[in-house]
Amino acid sequence: MFSVEEIKNNADIIAVISEYVPLSITGNRAKSVCPFHTEKTPSFHVNSERKSWKCFGSCNEGGDIISFVQKIENVDFSQALKILGDKLGLRETNFSNNNLKKDKDIISEIHKINKIASEYFRNKLLSKDGEKILDYLNSRGYEKDDIEKRGFGLSLSGTNSLAGYLKINNVSSKIAKESGLIVQKKDGTWGDMFYDRLMINIYDSEGNIIGFGAREIYENSNSPKYINTNATPAFDKSANLYGINWAKDNIRKKNQAIVVEGYMDVITAHKYGYNNVVAAMGVAITGRQINLLMKYFNKNEPGKIILCLDSDNAGIEATNRVLEVIVDYISSNKIKENINIEIAQIDIKDPSTKKIIKDPDEAIKLSPIEWENSLKNTKNIIDYIVDVKYLHYSPKESPHNIEKYVIDISKVINLINKNELPNFTKSLAKKLDISHREITNLLNKGIRKYSSKNYHTLKNKIKTIDDNIDALDEHFLSLLIKYEDLKEYGIAIPENYIKQNDNKMIFSLWKNNFIGDDIESDEELKEKIDYLRLRDIPESSLTRKVEDINQIIKRLKERFLRELKVQEIEDLKNNPELKDKIVENSLDSNENLRKVFIGRNN
Repeated sequence: MFSVEEIKNNADIIAVISEYVPLSITGNRAKSVCPFHTEKTPSFHVNSERKSWKCFGSCNEGGDIISFVQKIENVDFSQALKILGDKLGLRETNFSNNNLKKDKDIISEIHKINKIASEYFRNKLLSKDGEKILDYLNSRGYEKDDIEKRGFGLSLSGTNSLAGYLKINNVSSKIAKESGLIVQKKDGTWGDMFYDRLMINIYDSEGNIIGFGAREIYENSNSPKYINTNATPAFDKSANLYGINWAKDNIRKKNQAIVVEGYMDVITAHKYGYNNVVAAMGVAITGRQINLLMKYFNKNEPGKIILCLDSDNAGIEATNRVLEVIVDYISSNKIKENINIEIAQIDIKDPSTKKIIKDPDEAIKLSPIEWENSLKNTKNIIDYIVDVKYLHYSPKESPHNIEKYVIDISKVINLINKNELPNFTKSLAKKLDISHREITNLLNKGIRKYSSKNYHTLKNKIKTIDDNIDALDEHFLSLLIKYEDLKEYGIAIPENYIKQNDNKMIFSLWKNNFIGDDIESDEELKEKIDYLRLRDIPESSLTRKVEDINQIIKRLKERFLRELKVQEIEDLKNNPELKDKIVENSLDSNENLRKVFIGRNN
């Protein structure tokens, strides 16, 4: 491993980042649009003096040169050090090289032992002892060629064990135990990990056998249906995907991966030509497995991960658990923005048995066309979560259920583009028949409940919704629309005092006496105007209404000037060369803001 300090001391952070991002460089500072989220105005800043980078935009990410390479290359800490060390031409320390060599030697030995074990399992399957299991495989549509190609085998109980076979092949007991093929039993003796099971080789992306999956062969057994190799230096279930060795090139080619649940789902999919399918080897998917998939996606093109787990009740529950992991992973900005996560659901009726098929293995064999349709008619992760949670909570039954539902789905807020969030909440409010304001209150409550390191990011997103239903704008516009006598007070107000675009449009239409054709052409705008016209405003005298609207105008102006000050500070930070001009303009806005305060306090 490379020395962290050596990397930091030798790396020119601007030079390294400029290899990935087109930077505008001024002295020891540089800026660009952020590579980690979509934006038009540059908010990504690099400071070579501090050896740091920071995005002041919506992702709010930052760190040092190592964290940047981790994020942009989608690799872990040690891999980032390796990339930077190679770029800088540095040598790894002897101590690290020795440790690395030792680990690689152990892993290489395990690969060799697993290959020996795979031959043993295959020979057992092709022997007389394996005739019934061969019949079983044939009944599932697998032929002799599949046994070799996909690595099927057979483990049996009895004295003629794998442990004895490994000993004959001069495999040391130490490395046999290290591989997970030999384990200690409850009585303290050592023996085979697998017996009386159909064996399936598990490969890494390079085609090395890193472990085994094993299916029970006796139906009445009390043991789990599937087990796999325990964690070893060569195999970590949470960091590997079954079938990645066969699928990686097609994932890269199609920029799409289909994730299923089990070994047989993958084997059948590849047998029928669906060559970008991998399995999570169980009912969960981890961040490290997603990270493995990311390696094979084209960084510059939109990609897609389709989750196609079993669609029975257990499968739906499994999908929901998987989505919890993915939501957290996306919220931590560890998935590229142009990679979409979608859910495919299988629901195919077998015409001969009337049975509903809900798993990929059976669906592909029964009707490849309907399987393909399920992959085309996917739901994006947000819609799926919202719909599934809706069925779970039945929010129409009571206000309490509405609250529980909205609080729960608040976890998906960080997955929604900031510009799309207002439409999402508006649609949700309409679906639940509650006000927009109630939605934002419940979402805020949910964010407080699920507060985490992403709390402030989520909170800012919710603020976006609040801004889109700005009470000050609405009250101002309602007064003008409802009371003709107040027109002279509102007519001279600049449109840039109004914050939201739809409110600005309504204000412009009001100034022009509501051009009817324009309103009719936009149903949403018409709906908003009707809402403003019907908005409840307490009855009062004209004098009181005049006082009211004058106070609102002062607050609108104050808000506008405060935002102008914030923008001036940002401009000064990003454009120090324009300091004199910005300061000169700032004096004018300071004076205007002072006058507003004086007027408000008199």
